[in-house]
Parts: sequence; structure tokens; C-alpha cells
Amino acid sequence: MPLHLQSKILRVLQNKVFEPLGSSESMKVDTRIIAATNRDLEKMVEDGKFREDLYYRLKVVNIKIPPLRDRNDDIPLLCKHIIEKYNNEFNKEVKGIDKEVKRFFMTYEWPGNIRELENVLQHAIIFSNNDIITKVDLPDDIENGQDVILPSDESLEALEIHHIKRILSQTGHNVSKTARILKIDRKTLYNKMKKYDLQ
Repeated sequence: MPLHLQSKILRVLQNKVFEPLGSSESMKVDTRIIAATNRDLEKMVEDGKFREDLYYRLKVVNIKIPPLRDRNDDIPLLCKHIIEKYNNEFNKEVKGIDKEVKRFFMTYEWPGNIRELENVLQHAIIFSNNDIITKVDLPDDIENGQDVILPSDESLEALEIHHIKRILSQTGHNVSKTARILKIDRKTLYNKMKKYDLQ
């Protein structure tokens, strides 16, 4: 965050007033800030990249969360939460991960922390045809120890196109079977096929 923005935030926190954009009148504000960072703010303060006064203004209650590799007991609960999230988003009914995947997750280093876990499960949910995620559903790069890149919205669309094409190919372009495997109705599948020009 640029230093000039830091000074504006500090002013709001100290004076509890701010001027809305395009207005010449100040407004009162009573707010609390919950901030999170993966940067070393103490080092940034030393280097003059973060204001010391703002740092201490924000550091009222400081909670340090260790990396995922140091708290692998959290992994099963995180998996449950992430699977529920993407089941809703992708209209899937994945119930969980199998024992082999759980063992793998518990021993993997997770260099990308929770974002990497979320991305791995997102990929698995998109590509899995079963209600339990197996090692086959995981992205190849996680087994090679590479960081899994969190996809953009555009690449998520590309993943969906690839998945629909793959299932259509497996079923010999049988729309009913494809829709059943994808756990969506035929109309939704037709709409996706039309949208992605898969006729």
C-alpha cells in the first residue's frame, strides 16, 4: 500500500472523520479495522515501506497463524468447508476425500498454504465424476511438488469446457448420460453447450 494511502487511513483512524470523494464536507465514522497480511510488516516498517504509527495503530490484537504444514490437523475440517463451498458453486455432490488423498494431504508441505489446498480441491471437484475425491482427481502438478496456480475466472471457464468435452466424448455425445454424470439437467447442459459452442 502506498505511503500516501497509509497516511489517509491513519488520519481516519485517529480523527474518526473522512471526506467522501467529490464532497467538501467531512463525515464522522466509527469503525474497526480487521487486517490480514502475508508480509513481514515489522521489516517493512524498518525499511520505511510501512508507517510505524499506522502499524501500531492496527496492531492492537495480533494473531499469528502458522502455515498449513504446521497445523495439518486443520486439513480435514478445511477440506469439508472447501468441498461444501464448491459443491454449491458447481452444483456437485462430492462428499469428501478418500483415505489415500487424506494421507497425502496430511504429509504434503503446502507451499501455497490454504489457497493451494482450496485450488487443489476446486480442480478435483470440477473433474471428479464420483462423490469421493481420489488421487486421480488431483492436479498433476501437486504430485510433482509444484505450486498449484490459482485459476482466474477465465481459466475456470476453460476447465469447465474441457470437462464437458471430456464427458461428452466418453458418452459418445449422449446428452442425457453426460448431464447425469455432470449432475446437471439436460437444459442446463444444452445451455452450456450452446454458450461454449460445443454443438
